[in-house]
Amino acid sequence: MAKNLLEGTEPRVQLFFQESYPERGMGSQSPADTGLCVLKKYMVEFISFIIIAILVVWAIKFFSKGLDKDVPKPPVSYNPYFKKEYLLTKAEHQFFNLLQEIVENKYYIFPQVHLDCLLQVKPSEIYQKTFRNKIDRKSVDFVICEKQYLKPLLVIELDDKTHYHWSRQERDQFVNHILESAGIKCLRIRAGYSYNFEELKSQVLRGLL
Repeated sequence: MAKNLLEGTEPRVQLFFQESYPERGMGSQSPADTGLCVLKKYMVEFISFIIIAILVVWAIKFFSKGLDKDVPKPPVSYNPYFKKEYLLTKAEHQFFNLLQEIVENKYYIFPQVHLDCLLQVKPSEIYQKTFRNKIDRKSVDFVICEKQYLKPLLVIELDDKTHYHWSRQERDQFVNHILESAGIKCLRIRAGYSYNFEELKSQVLRGLL
């Protein structure tokens, strides 16, 4: 029956089956066996292609590292950095002045504080590096501390329009969670051209309780 199925096909198709599976006559192969053999052949070719692709990618990365080593390092005296004109943006500076007016001289206000200055990973945690990396290079806008020991009491984030993006919202939810879990309150204020001073004062002082 298998032989009948192949009648009328191109000679190269018949030759493929004869050369690939010489141990079995054409008459002894069922259509199911023929299909399985073809499937196996293509699976082997596909897996071989994947392996070659992986090796090519690895080779590119390996030789790229080697090329980086050939790039001459700049002299120690070379300085690509320059001073930022201001520590805060105009909007942040305006908000900072309002905070100072609210807390008067009772507390210190620190702007642009990195999370790893506020939080540390528990010594018993086995994934130390993983959890440190989660807070690395993340900072908060303002931290209000008590004066005697500089104990952080309240974090204030000034949320501009960039915080409306879903990726930023995920980041904000993560920061809120870890701060509150560590016992540090986090107050989020929507950035604006002006603020209701009494309302802002009430929110900040309530957060400091």
